[in-house]
Amino acid sequence: MYTLKKDVGIDAPRVTASGEPVTQGDKRRRIWQSIRILHKGFTYQEIISAASAAGSDVSHEDVRRYVQILSKAKYLKKCGPGRPARYVLMPNRNTGPKPPMIQRNGDVFDPNKNRVVYSREGGAQ
Repeated sequence: MYTLKKDVGIDAPRVTASGEPVTQGDKRRRIWQSIRILHKGFTYQEIISAASAAGSDVSHEDVRRYVQILSKAKYLKKCGPGRPARYVLMPNRNTGPKPPMIQRNGDVFDPNKNRVVYSREGGAQ
């Protein structure tokens, strides 16, 4: 008989060769989760606060870069000319819990759709 010691959710945990948990991508996952929660409108600072509450600090630069790329991929839309800038998550781009991934070549891959949704050459798809 087996006993579950730690429930890590629906996805298998990512671990290193030595069995330690992989933390790469945690900040992006928390930023994406915060964007989905605050989908009706948010600033960089609101995302920083929400994402940092769930774990280690998320920097302004982390949020700025991810928001800019998600904007290019048409996941986010800037709302008006105000300062600070406000963004909303486009309803048709709220694809699921896994964060869109920025590939090395600048393309955006959505693991919820299992496809590239933005390429630097072709734009949003």
